[in-house]
Amino acid sequence: MEICTLIGVLLLLLCSHSTALTKNEAMKVLEDVYTSATGPQWDFARIRKLNEQYYGEDHNKVWNFEKSGDKYVHEDEACQWIGVFCGDKTDVATINKLWLPGGNLKGTISDSIEALTSLTSLDFSASNLFGTIPESLSNLKMMQTMYLDTNQLTGTIPAFSGPLKIFVVNNNKLTGPIPKNSTDQK
Repeated sequence: MEICTLIGVLLLLLCSHSTALTKNEAMKVLEDVYTSATGPQWDFARIRKLNEQYYGEDHNKVWNFEKSGDKYVHEDEACQWIGVFCGDKTDVATINKLWLPGGNLKGTISDSIEALTSLTSLDFSASNLFGTIPESLSNLKMMQTMYLDTNQLTGTIPAFSGPLKIFVVNNNKLTGPIPKNSTDQK
């Protein structure tokens, strides 16, 4: 009977330890994305228009990282920010799409995006991003579509192992093979 109790306690400890992203952690990732790609210069009106045109989605709130102590004041409305889409419409910790096409993003792609484990779609196309595609993005096991075309990206394409179906990287200076199972434009 003691072994069963011990196993029960161990299972309880394992199950109670959550590796899920918290709202605060998700907000930190969004702030890092914003900072690394010069967010204050983004063209939110254009991003909003393209999201409505291409994806039929219209979120109208501009990104806002105001804090009260350690808590982000606007975390409960982040799923309505332009270009941010969540599995649970009110929980920023469930971000599954980041769509910022043609938004005048300048800078680099943040490797902290890897923390968004629910992310299925990323669109940073038609901007001025430079540097490499972070190797950490290849760890996103849910990623299905990635649009990074028409930027100034260089380096080797990471080896993606997830279900990536669409991978568009044309009009960059990238080398290496396109991920298996994905259609592409290179």
